[in-house]
Amino acid sequence: MSRIKTCLLGSLLLLVAGCGHGTASPLQRPNGGVSAQGLWPGKPPAVRAGRVGGQIAVTSLNTPFIKDPSFVDGARPIEGTRYIAFGDLRGLYIKAFDVDLKGGPLAFRDRETKLTVNGVAAGLDALWAPQLVSRGDRLDLYFSAGAMPPPSGPRWETFRIHRAGIRRADFAAALAAGRSPAFQDEGVILDDARPFPDGDYGVIDPALFVNAHGRAYMTYTVVRAASAAHGSHEEFVRSRRVDPADPVRPLGPEQAIFDGKAGTEDDGVAEAQDVVTLGGHAFVFLSSRPGDVDQRLLVAPIGDDLGRVERPAVKEFMYGGAEPWKARAIGSSSAAEIDGKAYMVYQGLDAAQRFTLGWTTLEQ
Repeated sequence: MSRIKTCLLGSLLLLVAGCGHGTASPLQRPNGGVSAQGLWPGKPPAVRAGRVGGQIAVTSLNTPFIKDPSFVDGARPIEGTRYIAFGDLRGLYIKAFDVDLKGGPLAFRDRETKLTVNGVAAGLDALWAPQLVSRGDRLDLYFSAGAMPPPSGPRWETFRIHRAGIRRADFAAALAAGRSPAFQDEGVILDDARPFPDGDYGVIDPALFVNAHGRAYMTYTVVRAASAAHGSHEEFVRSRRVDPADPVRPLGPEQAIFDGKAGTEDDGVAEAQDVVTLGGHAFVFLSSRPGDVDQRLLVAPIGDDLGRVERPAVKEFMYGGAEPWKARAIGSSSAAEIDGKAYMVYQGLDAAQRFTLGWTTLEQ
């Protein structure tokens, strides 16, 4: 979850066309994107932007903060329809999309649907970074919840990862009837292994990863706000192996993936991780803001059982072209394969410095 601070000193331009929804024509990039080189020993399986992409128009929300998109259930259909999920710093939403032909562009439908989450404790008024994953006949919703009283912004020490659930049949029935699907919060999960005894930390950005061997890992970002006690704002991308049958049950200790600290030249602030298998190889995508002022998207190979990613292996993920919609401060992405073709959704700032969403194909 990218924090609200939007000071932009310099920018990474992600240039994507205005493919809003319905029948709008997607961008055709003449030269693909810029390949992320050096990702693999020997001849690497390069990850780069494909030649097709566009903006995702969110028509029902009047807010400059449309953030943290993810493919619902790995972009697999639920009762015949595929969805993305996203947030607006206060609530969580889904939006349906179609794939035009096999491996073709994504066509997003006009309407967004807000998710109802019952049972969240009073005072936790900010719900962020949704991920929806099927588990048997249920649909689990992982999200970050905390207090964000205006105008002071997030109280980081209140943010934790929650899980909520709904039966898949009830989810589909609610959408068919034009209602908001009602999830029931099950409370805070996986919060027993922090190395900060003072409690001065938050946990955000849950993302469940299941590798090719069926082993499951919950990944997340640990946040420590700047203070006199420990200095600059810090964020740590972490994971824990969990029971694939019930991912709130840990099977191992917390392990590091990547660390970030504001003001440092080598790392910047790292957050909003997404671990995904593309073309048989596992990759981690990270959002980073060097000096906490300009977000960019990074990518690195990672082992099937995760582990720490060292800074030299992490490369900036860039897009080519010169399209009408010039988004910058790109980050908080989600990738998935649909019928053998890789796609990504992401957040970025538009020309008016409003956070909005976009999508692109990926190539290797």
